[in-house]
Amino acid sequence: MDTSKGIRAATLLVALWGTSQVSLGQAPSSCSIAYSVASQWSSGFQGDVKITNGSTALTSWTLTWTFASGQTVTQLWNGVVTQSGAKVTVNNASYNASLGAGATVDVGFLASITGTNAAPTAFSVNGVACTGNGGTPPPPPPPPPPPPASPIALGLNTAAWDGEYSGSAVTTVNGFLAQAHVGILRFPGGSWADLYNWSQNTDISNCISNPNSACSPATDTINFDTFAADAAGAGAGTFITVNYGSGTPQIAAAWVAHAHATAGEAVALWEIGNENYGCWEANNWLAGAPAFVQGYVPNGSVCPNTQVMANSYAANALPFMSAMKQADSTAKIGVPWAFEPSEASGAGVVDSAQWNDTVLNALGANVAFVDAHWYPFSNIFGLTDTQILASIAQIPTSMQRIRTTLQQHSLAANVVVGETNISNQATPLDFQPVAALFAAGTSLGWISQGALSVDLWDMHNFGSPQGGDFGMFTSTTPTPSNTPLPSYYGYLLASRLTRSAAVVSSLATGSSAVLGFTSGQAGGSQAVLLINTNTSQSATAQVNVFPAGASLQTATYSAASASASNPVVQGTTTAQQASSGLVLPPESIVVVGTAN
Repeated sequence: MDTSKGIRAATLLVALWGTSQVSLGQAPSSCSIAYSVASQWSSGFQGDVKITNGSTALTSWTLTWTFASGQTVTQLWNGVVTQSGAKVTVNNASYNASLGAGATVDVGFLASITGTNAAPTAFSVNGVACTGNGGTPPPPPPPPPPPPASPIALGLNTAAWDGEYSGSAVTTVNGFLAQAHVGILRFPGGSWADLYNWSQNTDISNCISNPNSACSPATDTINFDTFAADAAGAGAGTFITVNYGSGTPQIAAAWVAHAHATAGEAVALWEIGNENYGCWEANNWLAGAPAFVQGYVPNGSVCPNTQVMANSYAANALPFMSAMKQADSTAKIGVPWAFEPSEASGAGVVDSAQWNDTVLNALGANVAFVDAHWYPFSNIFGLTDTQILASIAQIPTSMQRIRTTLQQHSLAANVVVGETNISNQATPLDFQPVAALFAAGTSLGWISQGALSVDLWDMHNFGSPQGGDFGMFTSTTPTPSNTPLPSYYGYLLASRLTRSAAVVSSLATGSSAVLGFTSGQAGGSQAVLLINTNTSQSATAQVNVFPAGASLQTATYSAASASASNPVVQGTTTAQQASSGLVLPPESIVVVGTAN
């Protein structure tokens, strides 16, 4: 997240990674294909093609197949794709060109469909027809059961420049955070991290547009020691992004050493840089080896392609990783994960697989987690609430892609969603009920798929109902400051499902308009969260997870109650009524449980 003391106004500048026609390499002695569909929805699917080479080693490869029912590839990783009509051609990526005798390579992709999804019936590698299951694809394997929700399942970003999280206001904010069971705070503030010197509590935000001019760093409001104490006061852990963009391994390691040695300042998660795959981020390392890019400034006219960005980060983040591990061998250190624009346009980059594969290849087993920033939209105009809430249904597919990539690299890394909001741009929607539904559905959507933590952007962002905001709490407009905004109530209700190491999973509701999640909690209690995405009509959902005869409590947030001083309405129901069908108000969140 790129921010400048409040309102974010970033422009995505991405360079298309051009492809050229590649002649067929040497012919393999034989090849076999395993084609499968990992998941499918009404308008598309995620597929995988596994190539197993024969006895002749290849130095390059080109895979071809022909779709049978009008499918169109929209995104592909571990190769470079072109499609002409029904024919798909995939050339090897730079990092997987060599395919030894008996070796395998997986090509994953997303594709759109307009009707049936018949499998291709013939595949070739370098012009040689392959054997394999070119018929009906096997059913996808069942997803692994979700792990228990961690104490840091729900998180929130805050920033070194946040003057509203200081002084007596800390007590007010921390009271709200504790009620919503916010378990981790991320600091020092998205892209601000790549401008921030923790040891001096200064930033170079006023210097980045002209790095060759003399410039004095500015002093920030909250230093690390103060932030750590404030987070502890909320009962929350800390998640720190060290300055990769304009910092050094030595400065980062000193931060790790300081936190490790100072009582009460232990850090749960560390990360090397923010969204360093994007051309909106400070990135001094691009000027040196191996990229040698001249004239780069954030949001400037020079924007290297994704592979160049990945090669530079892979080479220069490794000394950060080594120095930080030397300072504290137990430190859990993560790296940025890149989405495609078609997945999360607010922070996506073209050819994101080049970033992910290159970085994971280089940093390997030292990566404790990947940090995936989920901004489904890059625009703020013309969006309907229905469109916004539909993005929640895409989370399982995106998580499957992350899991598949980690598995291909033999990594047991966790997945953290270090930033999320509706858009990467400040939006007036932050003040509307849809922000609450998005916060609840997105956080539980990722947690139910196994994410370790989901961290909303952000605590305060100094916006307004007219100009837009990202904050969970009001800043200076509207007054009073530190009044909860709708996203807070989404978190408050979602937290009913993430307590006591609960196992959160998705729940079928019997209604296409209703999203459902359930969790089993310590002591045998059960809770269900239902989201009616229909903005104009009530919906009915049948819930059959509670013991017969159980008396249940309800908590409801809806568009109708959103303007009240306390917009969460408490109530009661029974297991029998829940089984027969609960009526959900238009655009609402309803939590039902044996214990709330």
